[in-house]
Amino acid sequence: AVKWLIDAKVDPSATNDEDDTCFHVMQDHIASEDIAIAVLEACRAADANMSQANCEGATVAMLLAERFGMGKAVEWALAHGCTRGDADNSGRRLDSGKG
Repeated sequence: AVKWLIDAKVDPSATNDEDDTCFHVMQDHIASEDIAIAVLEACRAADANMSQANCEGATVAMLLAERFGMGKAVEWALAHGCTRGDADNSGRRLDSGKG
């Protein structure tokens, strides 16, 4: 799945327009934190827009939280280079049940 992201050369505008392409592509494949980190790096490698990459990082954090508990989602996002706003948004979406 990570290879798919790289091969597809995910387009930042498409990722924005399609509401987190990485989320939809990866949601069934993230089984560990190591895989999630690889996904985040693949999103960043395929996307020159760092703001969008940060948003994807928050999305990855939400996916991890869904699988492994929501308590660490914001901390994970911050630890892996997401902006504070994206990390906070990740937590808010989890808290609201909309993540």
